[in-house]
Amino acid sequence: MPGMFGAIECDRDLCHRLKEKFTAPWGACSTLELKNGILGGHAFNGSQVLHSLDENAHFVVDGERSIYQITTAPFKLSPTFELSSSCKGNVGIATNDLWYLATDWAGSFPLYYAPTSEGFLFCSRLRPLAEIIRPQVDIVGIRQFLHEAYMLSGRTFYKGISRLMPGQVLTYDPSNHRVSIAESSKAWVGLECNSVSMTWNKLTDAVSQSMDMFGSNAIMMSAGWDSRTLLAAAQDRLPSKHIVAYCHGRPDCLEVRLAKEICDALAITFHNEPLRLTTSDLENLRVGFDRSETVVFPEWHRAGQVLASLGIDAVASGVLGEILGGHYSRTMLFTGPRKTLSFLMQMLGLNSSFSSIIDALRIEHLVKPWYVCPEFWGDVDQLITTMNVDVDNTFKRYTDRGIQSADQLVEAFITEHRGVQYITSQLLSCRAYLDVSIPFAERNLYVLASRIPLSVKFHNALNRDLLRKYSPKLLQFRTAAAPVPASMPILVQEISRLIRHTAEKRANMPTIAWYDWEFLRNDKVLYDIVDDLKADLWNMEAIRQRIEELHKNELEPVGRLFQRLLIMYTVDLMLR
Repeated sequence: MPGMFGAIECDRDLCHRLKEKFTAPWGACSTLELKNGILGGHAFNGSQVLHSLDENAHFVVDGERSIYQITTAPFKLSPTFELSSSCKGNVGIATNDLWYLATDWAGSFPLYYAPTSEGFLFCSRLRPLAEIIRPQVDIVGIRQFLHEAYMLSGRTFYKGISRLMPGQVLTYDPSNHRVSIAESSKAWVGLECNSVSMTWNKLTDAVSQSMDMFGSNAIMMSAGWDSRTLLAAAQDRLPSKHIVAYCHGRPDCLEVRLAKEICDALAITFHNEPLRLTTSDLENLRVGFDRSETVVFPEWHRAGQVLASLGIDAVASGVLGEILGGHYSRTMLFTGPRKTLSFLMQMLGLNSSFSSIIDALRIEHLVKPWYVCPEFWGDVDQLITTMNVDVDNTFKRYTDRGIQSADQLVEAFITEHRGVQYITSQLLSCRAYLDVSIPFAERNLYVLASRIPLSVKFHNALNRDLLRKYSPKLLQFRTAAAPVPASMPILVQEISRLIRHTAEKRANMPTIAWYDWEFLRNDKVLYDIVDDLKADLWNMEAIRQRIEELHKNELEPVGRLFQRLLIMYTVDLMLR
């Protein structure tokens, strides 16, 4: 995907190798040679990534489509560094005295940095830094990623290379090789009484900023709340002829049919792309990884390819709309009866304590994954201790910020980890081929969503209020999960969903949704991925045995194992 890189106080050979590694997937990039370092980046369609304030101050940008439209610096340096609220992405600044790295409050676009004995390097992709520095593997980071597909406390797959977390500002002083990090985000600090009209205005303003009023825009469409809310807001600000809704999956599945009906109701062009074997072809996976550093969502790589071929300028999705929908609640921390109890507590407005939330996230027992050689983990007790230190440090960062509500503590944690590092990587997979827009990450909307009490937005209550007032026809359509109209009360929808799920389970019928990967069952794709694994941490015998068992048991869904292999393959490609 597009991105940026830089190095300071490093020898010229290292600077040029960083440029070479960064440029490899694209074949070219913009570069600025400085007296004490180098800045560079890449963007689609020749968009400008490098800028100069004067002969002594230069900066590089990376982020959503809107960041390449800037006419003034998206930050101020004096009296203290501050990123502007309109900046949607990352900025690297080089001055004669200090260098700065900053990521916006949502932190949707990755930015990695590595202090060395000689100087300081940064890059929006991890792999180029690792290839140059050749650091040790971080077993803790790998275990966290294998468990939840995200990492805590700025960890990466490597020791000595860290990820800048949402809202952080890093300052590097070349005179003494000193790195300092400050927190700037005020998300989830305090509560706000909002109105439906205020939320709608901020949402539509976010659409205007993120999406191109005169270009061609795609929206990743499903039958869910986030995409239908975004679609309604987009149509409010953009001409319908400038919007294409994209959906992937079986044309005859319920979710795709509902998505098409929603788009037809708004007279929006709808494109459905069936899942194909080419989606999981190894060459496609490798190209996608080289550009986006993930293969967890190959169908989103395919979406980027298709949309670029259709002449679409940028694609948006409802990612981070989960905050407005109240999805990231403490209910997500539990399973089974505890999940049901947590849901009922939230419905009744009963609060949890900080300590109970932290205890729910701390690790007591660590299961060794069946697909990893047991000896790889070393001292498991020490691994548990280190991972729990990361949990504690993360919550200290939130309380130091000023977060005082247990609900907001949970929401901040889930958003900045699962939401930003896992869910957002779907849209960033599209960015292997074209620009992206993330309207729900616009600061004013993002902060408002984080400060709305959970009781107001829980289970998409606020989404329903927005659509009821501004796009009521979209409430006529049910969601894929609940077999009743979306206008029905939340409790009715949840009960109907439970009844549907129970009936399907008793009938022993797999739920056929857009993510049906059954076409892979009798193909060699799964074996191809396994045969291409290079790292010595994998238990190859156990993995192949699991695939053989899958072929014998037609009731076990293919998708579960396929997704596990894609997470493993992402790790494997990163460690090469």
